[in-house]
Amino acid sequence: MITSREELKEYCFRRLGHPVIEINVDDDQVEDRIDDAIQYFSEYHFDGVQKMFMHYTITQDDIDNKYLDIPNHVMGINNVHQVTGGSLGMFDIRYQFMLNEVFDFSSTSLLHYDLVKRHLATLNMVLGHKSSIRFNRLTNKLYLDTKWDLLSVGSKILIEGYRTLDPSESPRFWDDMFLKLYTTALIKQQWGANLIKFSGITLPGGVSLDGQKIYDDATTELNELKEKMITDFTEPVNFFIG
Repeated sequence: MITSREELKEYCFRRLGHPVIEINVDDDQVEDRIDDAIQYFSEYHFDGVQKMFMHYTITQDDIDNKYLDIPNHVMGINNVHQVTGGSLGMFDIRYQFMLNEVFDFSSTSLLHYDLVKRHLATLNMVLGHKSSIRFNRLTNKLYLDTKWDLLSVGSKILIEGYRTLDPSESPRFWDDMFLKLYTTALIKQQWGANLIKFSGITLPGGVSLDGQKIYDDATTELNELKEKMITDFTEPVNFFIG
C-alpha cells in the first residue's frame, strides 16, 4: 500500500514503464503534477474533504477588521454557531424544560418532547437573529454580517464547514486508486509535452520519439478520469459558502 508522496511518485513512474523506459520528466515537473492531482482530488472527490467543527476565539484584531482569518485547509463554510455567546445556563429555556418536564423519560411522552422541540426551533427561526456569513477560500476571510459590538475579545464561536484531508493524518490518502491513475496521467501528459519538440527525430538504432502520441493518449485518459469523477466520485450539489 502506498503511504507517502514519494511512494506515489515511484508508483506512477513504474506504471509508465520505468526503469525499462526512461521517463523524460524533470523532478520539479513531477512535483507540480502531483500538486495538481491533489488539488483536483480535494476539490471534486467526496473523499478529498471532511466535515469539520472548528472552535474560534474572537480577538481584538478580528473586531477591528470585522472579519475572521480562516486557515488555508478550509474549503467551505456552512454555518457559524453561537455568534452572540453561549448558553444561558440555568436560565436557558432548554435547561428549564429538561429540568421540569423531562426528568424521567419513562413517564414522559416523547411525542410531547418532540413537539416542544419543534416549537422552540420555529420560535428561534422566527424571532431569533441569525447572522449571515460570507466566505471565499481564495482570501481566507470569513465575514460575519452582525453587530460586532455584540462580540467581545475572548468570545467563542463554532464554525461548521469542510476542510481538505490531511495526508499526514490519513496515510491511505496516497493509495486512493483515482488519485494514482490521475497523477499518472498528468505525468504522462507532461512527458508527452516534453517530447513533442523532438518529434520526427530518429535516435541511434532507428528509434523515433512520438511525443504527440503520448500526449494525446494522456489527454484522453485525463478526460475519461474527469468524466468518471463527475459521475462516480463527486457528491451531489450542496450549498456551502466558499
